Amino acid sequence: MLFLAKRDNINPELYLWRTSRKKPAMSKKPAICSCCEYYRWRQFERDAEKIAARIAPHNFKNIFGPARGGLALAVKLSHLLDIPFAEKPSGPNDTLIVDDIADTGKTLLPFSRNGYTIITLFYHKKCSYKPWLWLREKKEKYIIFPWEKQECVKTPRL
Repeated sequence: MLFLAKRDNINPELYLWRTSRKKPAMSKKPAICSCCEYYRWRQFERDAEKIAARIAPHNFKNIFGPARGGLALAVKLSHLLDIPFAEKPSGPNDTLIVDDIADTGKTLLPFSRNGYTIITLFYHKKCSYKPWLWLREKKEKYIIFPWEKQECVKTPRL
């Protein structure tokens, strides 16, 4: 070990300290269940790029995503399209509203009624309205997004 430390021009004491520490215990991966659909970061990245390509010709002045599910997509699109992230929507013609899913419609219905353009990653047919653009259809399985706790919602909690 000391030979490697000297060869790589590293302080031997620091090298020994780094190599002698115990590695932190890794948390166990959650069990994948059959009642949930796990949406992954890789899928999110690809979907965000698809959305950005589709809406690039439109001149939105800012982008808003309702907390919590819409924030990740809003920030990602804000960077991809180089448009500001809005803390609150400024007006239907200026602000693009994005969210992870249009499921029941409860979160996004007020924006829809006020004429905002709405884009979601997922759309459920039982939703009270249809977003202007959506990429994936939600079936019966519950969707667990990568920014959420990665455990089945039907698993009893202790």
